[in-house]
Amino acid sequence: MYDWRIDYEQSIAAYYVGRHDLGRNLPQALLERTELPQFLVDSLTSNPGFYDLRPG
Repeated sequence: MYDWRIDYEQSIAAYYVGRHDLGRNLPQALLERTELPQFLVDSLTSNPGFYDLRPG
């Protein structure tokens, strides 16, 4: 039911530990899933902006 949660949490953590490659790629992979709740889709589509603000 909530198979997406670990990947979502990892995508957030990636930002804070400097793994910007994961932070950019995991949301894209998550958005390919069909069972996501709307609040998560909204969050995932707004996250790439954070990476535009950080180097690397």
